[in-house]
Amino acid sequence: MGDLLQPWHIIVLFMIPFFVLHVVFFWLVCKKAGLSPFLSLLCLIPYVGPFVVLCVLTFSSWRVIPAPPGWPQPLYPQPPYPQPPVPPQLPPQ
Repeated sequence: MGDLLQPWHIIVLFMIPFFVLHVVFFWLVCKKAGLSPFLSLLCLIPYVGPFVVLCVLTFSSWRVIPAPPGWPQPLYPQPPYPQPPVPPQLPPQ
């Protein structure tokens, strides 16, 4: 009974869901970016895999399909950018 929960059991119980979540999230991002979702399986390589996938996502061209014309617009339009303050003017001499 004492061998049931060793420290490495706890590490494995936390690492497996962590790796699965990484693969699922990168799978969805790669699919939305127009890349092969199987690229997300590189995340299973510790330390190097997620870095490689992020580099590929960063430097590749995303083949994203534009939204159709009937796509709902946001409820609130984006506010205009605030104008920068005018610097103080010195009187002419």
